[in-house]
This record gives sequence, C-alpha cells and structure tokens, in this order.
Amino acid sequence: NVSISAMNACLGDNITFTNNTTPSNGTITQWEWQFGDGNTTDMFEPSHLYSSLGTFNVELAATSDSGCVGIGTTTVELFPYPETNFSFSAYEGCTPIAISFQDESTINPNYSIGSYEWNFGDGTSSTEVSPTHTYVTDGNFDVSLVTTSHFFCFSDTPQFSTLFPYTTLFR
Repeated sequence: NVSISAMNACLGDNITFTNNTTPSNGTITQWEWQFGDGNTTDMFEPSHLYSSLGTFNVELAATSDSGCVGIGTTTVELFPYPETNFSFSAYEGCTPIAISFQDESTINPNYSIGSYEWNFGDGTSSTEVSPTHTYVTDGNFDVSLVTTSHFFCFSDTPQFSTLFPYTTLFR
C-alpha cells in the first residue's frame, strides 16, 4: 500500500513529502520519487524545491525485496508571493496631517492579493487596500505594509518608509 501526501506551498518554499507506505509483505528496498518537474530522488521522505508556479503530479514507486512495485500519487500546487510596494501623499507636514497611502503591490495576474496589513508606526494599523491615516503628534514614523495572497503566501520583507510629520509653532 503506497500512500504519499504533501501540502501546497508558495513558490520558493520547500515542500516536504510524507511517505505512509506499508508493504503488504516483505520489506521496501527502493524508493523512487518523481516530482513532476523532471527531478527525482530515492529518499524515504524527501523535500523538494520547485522553480516555477503550477500544479505538479508527484509519484512514488516503492519496490519490495520480492520485486513487487507499488505506486502512489499526489498533486501539489505552487502559488506566487505578492511583491509589496506602496506610495504616499506626503513625507512631512504640520500635525495633524492626513496622509493617503496607495497600495502598488503586484502578484502574478492569475492570482490575487487577499489581505493587507498596514502599520503606521504610531501604534495604529489598517487592513484597507489604500488607507488614509492622520498623524496627530510629531515624530519619525516607520510605515510598513505586508500583503498576503488568497493562498496565504505573504510578503516577508515589508516595505518601510519613514515619514516626518512635525509641529509648527507660530509666535
């Protein structure tokens, strides 16, 4: 009984394959994995790094000491990471200052971004696509955005930009 499984993953992440094979009699003496992208291995439970998006049919042929061969299959899909990017309306100004943030993130056109997590650097955040935030105190604020695809592939290096709102005193 050849049984294998794996989780779908984001492109660039290793996929670990689980081998639940149990021989009906004898001992398994050889493993031959085919990952569906031209690569193979003879490991019991391998990890594999795919180099392109898509769906791959994976096959394991297990050979027993009596020469019997059993085959198990599974399918894995590789999803893209979004590329996080944004712009904003002003770097500095008098407080209180409302700054508009514009998401400019991209992802492979066959997929979509599912969530946004803005951190405005002043203890507040937003999940809007392109929010406006008002800074009420002066200071330097590091703003970041993390984007996540519908398949939970998230940008792991958020873009940071420093804003410089300041207070002007009139005499």
